[in-house]
Amino acid sequence: MESESKTPPGAVWAREGEFTGNEQNIPINGDWVRLRWPVERDLATTSEDDARALDNHITNCGFGIRDVPIIVQLGHRQYDVFVANPTLTKFVFVNSHLKIIPFATSDYLADHLGKVEAANEAAKKLKVVLEGKVAPGTANLIQDRVLFYERHAATFALGLGLGLRV
Repeated sequence: MESESKTPPGAVWAREGEFTGNEQNIPINGDWVRLRWPVERDLATTSEDDARALDNHITNCGFGIRDVPIIVQLGHRQYDVFVANPTLTKFVFVNSHLKIIPFATSDYLADHLGKVEAANEAAKKLKVVLEGKVAPGTANLIQDRVLFYERHAATFALGLGLGLRV
């Protein structure tokens, strides 16, 4: 049975749920999806409400903690969501009404903060998640995402703008 996600202030969190001891050492394979949430018509009043609504939406669409173990609000309605295989295709299909945005392409944060600062801010928020309790098997995934943003920041700071994967 899934437990209800608890969203701390700032809406930076990893989803919580029940895991057996056997799952703790099983590597999680999947990919990161960067979403814009909520859709315009569903704007909530606070970022915490938006984050809670996204978590509820994902759960209501049939994706549990094992399918989507990590949701991180990066700022201004942008979220990094880790989706485990083999549910990635279903997740993208079910959420086709949401805007999936690659980093620094049609990206509000990169457009308004600059690409270097947006990457640094995303890495910082992911590090906050690592400081808290995360689902078993997800710490390495989050650390890899931190490194992804740190590489982006360094690349953009050098003016290279390499096309790194979402």
